[in-house]
Amino acid sequence: MRARFVLALALVPSVIGTAFAAVRRPRAIIDYVPAYRFDYVRDYAVHTRTMGGTVAVAWDEQTAYMLVRRTAESEVEEHSRWDDVLLVRAGTGAIVYGARARGARVIAPGELRGGTLTTKESRVLHVGDMVRIPAGVPHAFVPGGTEPWELLVVKVRRPDRPLKRSADR
Repeated sequence: MRARFVLALALVPSVIGTAFAAVRRPRAIIDYVPAYRFDYVRDYAVHTRTMGGTVAVAWDEQTAYMLVRRTAESEVEEHSRWDDVLLVRAGTGAIVYGARARGARVIAPGELRGGTLTTKESRVLHVGDMVRIPAGVPHAFVPGGTEPWELLVVKVRRPDRPLKRSADR
C-alpha cells in the first residue's frame, strides 16, 4: 500500500507539469485587421501627403500589414527575407522586376534600395489584382493614371532564406 502511495506521489509532478504545459502552449491566433484601420492610414497619408505606412504587425512578428499610396515611381527595392503580397485597392500601376539590381545600396542587412534592374519585366495591375513578389526579387512600383495607386501590402517574413548579400557587388 505504501509503495502505491509513493508511486502516486512520484507521478504527481509529471501529471501537473503536463497539465500546466498544455495551458502555457500558445493557442492558434489569427491576424485580424479591420477595414477602418486601412482607411485611417489612407486618410492620414492623404492629409500629410505621405505614402502610407504600417497598419498592423502580427503577434509573432512574421507578418506586417501595410497600406501604400503611390503617386510617383519608387526606387528599386529588394528584400532578402520578405515576400511582398500586393492587392490593388485603387488606381492602376505596374510592378517592374528583374533578376538583379546593380548599384543598389544596403539600408539594412538584406534590404537594398536604388540602382537599376539588369533585366526588366513588368506586370500591370488593376483594382482587385493580386501579386506576390518572392523574397530576393528586386522590384519597383510605377503608378499609372492620374489617381494614386493604392495597395494593401502583406509582408511575410521568410527566416529560412539566407541574406542574399550584405552589400551590393
